[in-house]
Amino acid sequence: MLDIRDYLLEYKRKIPNLILIWTVFLVFIITFILIINKSFKITNYYLVKGIVKDNKLNLVVSLDRKDSIIKNNYIYIDENKYKYKVESISDIVQENNNFYQQIILDIDVKDANLIENNVIESKFIVSKKTILEYIYNLIKGGF
Repeated sequence: MLDIRDYLLEYKRKIPNLILIWTVFLVFIITFILIINKSFKITNYYLVKGIVKDNKLNLVVSLDRKDSIIKNNYIYIDENKYKYKVESISDIVQENNNFYQQIILDIDVKDANLIENNVIESKFIVSKKTILEYIYNLIKGGF
C-alpha cells in the first residue's frame, strides 16, 4: 500500500532545489543590473544658441539656467570641449513672464573657427546620472 509520507519526501526534495535555482537566477540579474549601472552614465545637457562678437560668445539665458553656465567650466561646441570664463553678465531683461540675462563668455579657443556674427549651438553639462538614478527620478517625477 502507498504511504503519503513517500510523496511528501519527494516534494520536500524538489522545493529547496527550486528555491536555490531562483535565488541564483536573481543574484545574477541583480549583479548584472549593478554592473550596467556603474558602467553607463546618462549626461543631461543644456543647449543654447549664441552669437559670436569680438571673439566672444554672447548667450541669452533664462534665470533658471544661469547657474548651470556660471558654475560650469567647459562648453561643448560641435562635439569639441573647450574651457571658458564668464566675462560679464548683463542686467535682467523681462519678456512676457520670463526673465533673461545676457552672458558673455571668453572661450579658450585655438583650433575652433569662431566667425564673427555666426550663430553657434553650444552645450553645457547640467548633470550626470546613473541609469538607476535616472529611472528613480523619472518615476518620482523630477529631473
